[in-house]
Amino acid sequence: MMSGNSVMVTGVSLVTAAGGTTRESWSSLRAGRTGIVRNSLFDTSELLSDWAGQVTTERTGRIDRCYSLAERGVAQALAQAGLTPSDLPGPRTALVVGSSLGAMESLQAAHREAVLNDTVDAVTALDSQIHSVADFIATRFGVTGPRAVTSNACAAGAIAIGYAAELLWSGEVDRVVCGGVDPLASLSSYGFSCLGALDAEPCSPMSASTGLTLGEGAGFLVLERRETAERRGRDPRGDRRLRDQLRRLPPDGARSAW
Repeated sequence: MMSGNSVMVTGVSLVTAAGGTTRESWSSLRAGRTGIVRNSLFDTSELLSDWAGQVTTERTGRIDRCYSLAERGVAQALAQAGLTPSDLPGPRTALVVGSSLGAMESLQAAHREAVLNDTVDAVTALDSQIHSVADFIATRFGVTGPRAVTSNACAAGAIAIGYAAELLWSGEVDRVVCGGVDPLASLSSYGFSCLGALDAEPCSPMSASTGLTLGEGAGFLVLERRETAERRGRDPRGDRRLRDQLRRLPPDGARSAW
């Protein structure tokens, strides 16, 4: 870390199968309540498992599920940080999003239509490319500064946060909205099923299982240079109490809440 360029977390959000907010997700985790349910999003009859960490969410119009999850996550993180879209325009606020699938549901629908009916929905196909996740968020919340998408499988969200921190340490920006989002999709579900990787029953981390259970969700942070955050009178969110609580989680408890 460069001297004088320390970073503060001023906003946090979680949209998971265990809860639609950070508080709900954390409460479920501590209580051992699982978020794994029967997948109702697409046909699972040929999969090894129909269990999934499916988020309860309402969709607006034709918006892709990925974008809906991202919108909820970013809105919650900004609200906790005390920011509104009017605070975000300009070159000193960046956006970094990690996603493996992006708007895969819409992209698959466009591909299916092209294959079966020889009809190309060019708008949907273009709006479903992986970089469009960041484009959607930037347009929705008024971010006009640097933006990037990291697509590195399971590490995409973590790498997005790391890159965001590097942007702040380098002094290129003062604030970054960063995190990850991925929806449940038949493409990845059938892929993992073909690999024999899905557990026939809901799996639980750090407990005996015969595979994994796929899930979906979004998690975002607002990271700010310390002087920027303190100028706004904001306190850091990553305090010692949270770290201590994470250390006390039992390695083998009730079914996973994730």
